[in-house]
Amino acid sequence: MKKLTLLTFFALLSSMVLAQAEQIFHQAKDPDLTDLVLTGNKVFLTTMYLEPGLSPEESYLIKGDLAMNSRDTLNLAGISPGKRVLHISEAIGDTLFSVLMSKVKNAPPYENELLFIDTTLQLRFRKLLTRKDVLVHTEKVVGDSLIYLFGSDVFAYKDLYIGKYNIQGDLIKDTIYQNGAWTLEEITEVGNGKLLISRVLDRMLLDGETLQLDTIQGFGANVVHKILPHKNGSFYVTGWIPPTGWPMEIGIYVNKTDSAGNLIDSLAITNFNGFDVQTYYEEGCVLQSGDLLLPFRWDSIYYPYEMPCLKFMFVDENLQLKKTITRFFKRNVWVVNSVATYDGGAVILGRIEDTINGGYDTYYLHLDSLGNFSPLTIFDTDAPNQGQLSLYPNPADDVIFIRGLDDQATIDVFVTDISGAVVAKKELAYPFRMETNDLVSGVYSLLVADKRGNSFTLKMIKN
Repeated sequence: MKKLTLLTFFALLSSMVLAQAEQIFHQAKDPDLTDLVLTGNKVFLTTMYLEPGLSPEESYLIKGDLAMNSRDTLNLAGISPGKRVLHISEAIGDTLFSVLMSKVKNAPPYENELLFIDTTLQLRFRKLLTRKDVLVHTEKVVGDSLIYLFGSDVFAYKDLYIGKYNIQGDLIKDTIYQNGAWTLEEITEVGNGKLLISRVLDRMLLDGETLQLDTIQGFGANVVHKILPHKNGSFYVTGWIPPTGWPMEIGIYVNKTDSAGNLIDSLAITNFNGFDVQTYYEEGCVLQSGDLLLPFRWDSIYYPYEMPCLKFMFVDENLQLKKTITRFFKRNVWVVNSVATYDGGAVILGRIEDTINGGYDTYYLHLDSLGNFSPLTIFDTDAPNQGQLSLYPNPADDVIFIRGLDDQATIDVFVTDISGAVVAKKELAYPFRMETNDLVSGVYSLLVADKRGNSFTLKMIKN
């Protein structure tokens, strides 16, 4: 092979367009993701990892910019040992939010606690709740003065607990609605001091009045996923349409209602040859433009060998479908949450199959105002500030893997020895596996260049 001098090598490097790389840190444990909150230009999310046997639990609060290029992490399990994070509130003012922690391994008594944390990830104060007969799992902040907490006995699946607290976490009033097994899906403020509580098949105002959810003609009962308040004064109830009859027709719906629950209009989007799954009941948001973003995972029931993909539907406030973007991956993927950003776009959070370590990783996508998505980012809270790309094992024996790139990318790898000579060139696709058994022992530099003009340098030691 003709050798390339070190000078020529760096000239090649400098001629490429340098750009911010993705951050991908594969997780040894599966993530259980909960909430995604935007405060200013910072994103906050909570996640939990379970060891084998579901114990002990590790809960984290993660802070990052919109691109997740710079992150800080707070280990919540270190503050509240034995408890797991269940919910993070919207911002209280512009500097504070509450994080709900609970001990859930056994039946009652439960230990419910509110941690009040500022946007620098500093603990301001904490409040241990007196109610121990219910598992409090959801919270809603109203203005800067009230916190509503919602829960039930998770092991008995009975009743619905609602507690009204002040901003310091002191109980004002609480009650248990004893009307059988309820599954809480969504809480939305509708004005005049009222909260609209969404259950699986109906909705209930906080004063106990029940509103039956309007169904879409021809589709029977609908499953509520989220209620999206809009700046036009309407509410958009989104969810999944279960299969009815044959051929099997499954899809998602949007009901446009007023604050009293009266149906204004509806939209049903279905498909005969597929099965769309709204996982975790936390999808959907209203963009700054007023359009609804509805992300969901798509499965094929007729072609089970096809890998599921993500679809992102854009629906305007008049319930007109504007466009659908499909994002294909080479591994299994789910949607967990989405939130609109102040730049007109949105961020989407979910789980994706870890084909290297097994189980699942956390992924993060940033959507700009034009509907373009950033490359897939996968990260691990255990190493939030590490480099953007990595290789393993290092030192290497016969093979290495390069981590930190979009699983749809194709890359060129130039391997140079300590003299600057290029001793190997490889073109790799996911999972970016490169054989190294033809290299002699020593220290090497790897120039990694993708097809979009991004380039990165890694160091490798060959045994």
